[in-house]
Amino acid sequence: MDQLDVEIKLPRLNVNQKNRPNPSNINNCEDYYQITIFIPLLDSIIEDLKRRFYGQENQTIQTLTYFIPKNLTKWSQNINSTISTNIMVQKIKTSYTFLQVSDVLLMSEIDLWIQKWHSYDLKGQSVPENVFHALEECCETIYPTIKSLLIILAALPISTASAERSFSTLRRLKTWMRSRMGEERLTGLALLNTHRDISIDIEKIIDRFAAGKKRTIKLLL
Repeated sequence: MDQLDVEIKLPRLNVNQKNRPNPSNINNCEDYYQITIFIPLLDSIIEDLKRRFYGQENQTIQTLTYFIPKNLTKWSQNINSTISTNIMVQKIKTSYTFLQVSDVLLMSEIDLWIQKWHSYDLKGQSVPENVFHALEECCETIYPTIKSLLIILAALPISTASAERSFSTLRRLKTWMRSRMGEERLTGLALLNTHRDISIDIEKIIDRFAAGKKRTIKLLL
């Protein structure tokens, strides 16, 4: 605060203070603001994160994260293997009813998956820490259901930024001057604006445009 030429002072403390924090036995400003602002702020952030990622509505997604080998090895060590596998099978069967697989087959798949990465961990070998590396190591022939679940997890968006970006793009494109634009043209312009990272070959666009129908101007050489 010296750079801003501001002196941090300790607020007035009273024994019967009711309208603002009033910690006792505080002798310096650092302790006061740590107790009244910093610690409550950290508690609030931690509770928000728990509610966001470990709330009841996110239990289905949380179950999928257990199939990431790094999480799986920790989870299988802390909980009885048989009980934990049964719980996971029931959650998957309840949440993903479109997976046509029996309980016995799914349980054996999960047990094999756990044993594979547990042996890797015991040998000190590297274990995949994210879903994309786990997909590379997942053999579809041996683990067909786990492969499908990992693909679902990899396809889940981490935020709503993509959808919001498309909404803002449409707002810029479809103005009152272009209110009668066709759907195909609008979709094409929106995709071009949203996915700017994709390089476009101008020559191929001209060739496709020219080959579409007869043109007055000769575009194809």
